[in-house]
Amino acid sequence: MKRSMSGIALVVILSGCVAKIPPVVIDTGCDWTKTIGWSSLDTTTTVMAVRVHNATRGKRCPPRASDETG
Repeated sequence: MKRSMSGIALVVILSGCVAKIPPVVIDTGCDWTKTIGWSSLDTTTTVMAVRVHNATRGKRCPPRASDETG
């Protein structure tokens, strides 16, 4: 009985030693987003949202050739 209890205690102690590897997060937002524009028919709210989108993308993603040509 004493031997089985020590075996159980050993399993419980060793189960806490499992390495915890953090998940890898790959940001693919730069792959599918692009700089966008607006027209004179858009509302002020829409224009502001587009500007925020473009500024955020500009900070997070490197420029692409397709962004230059529109």
